[in-house]
Parts: sequence; C-alpha cells; structure tokens
Amino acid sequence: MNEVLPTARDLNTRTTAFTSAFEAAEEWRYRTAAANPHPAGRYGAASAEQFRTPITDDNPNLFRIGEHERLRDGATWDPATWTYGGAETPASRTMRPSPR
Repeated sequence: MNEVLPTARDLNTRTTAFTSAFEAAEEWRYRTAAANPHPAGRYGAASAEQFRTPITDDNPNLFRIGEHERLRDGATWDPATWTYGGAETPASRTMRPSPR
C-alpha cells in the first residue's frame, strides 16, 4: 500500500490498495489466532475463523478492541485465571459484550 497509494490517481486504484492492505491484515490476524498456543478464548485457535467471517446484517461478527475488564476500578490481571479483577464501572459495563 505504501508504494501504491502516493501515486494513486483514481478511486479504483486507492480502493484496491486499501482492500489489499485490509485483506493482508485480516489474514495475518487469522494466522496469529490459529497459531495461538491457548486454544480457548476469542484470540485462540478455536476462534480464529471469526477473522475470516464476513460481516453481514445477519452476522455482525462484533469484535471489540481490547478487554472490557481492563476498564474496571482497580483492575489487576490474574495470570492464574486469565481474568481481570476490580469493581465494575460504567465504562466496563458499556463495553461488555452483548449476550447472543
């Protein structure tokens, strides 16, 4: 994209450059999740396919950036349980994933 975008003179060329960059990032993210040594969780191998699943009206494939638990008051990481502690805050409640 760095090579194409500065010289792109039309919408189609710019669209192609951004599409290629997005697809490369999407594939990298899939490979990273698939190779994750922790099979469970939304970043693990069992969830890798979410990075290739198209977003549609019927499947919004929502994926929040970061962990909503970090937004708790006094959040501390517990490596034994792979969870954050702390008290709920308005921000952590707002960012909590919706039940499906």
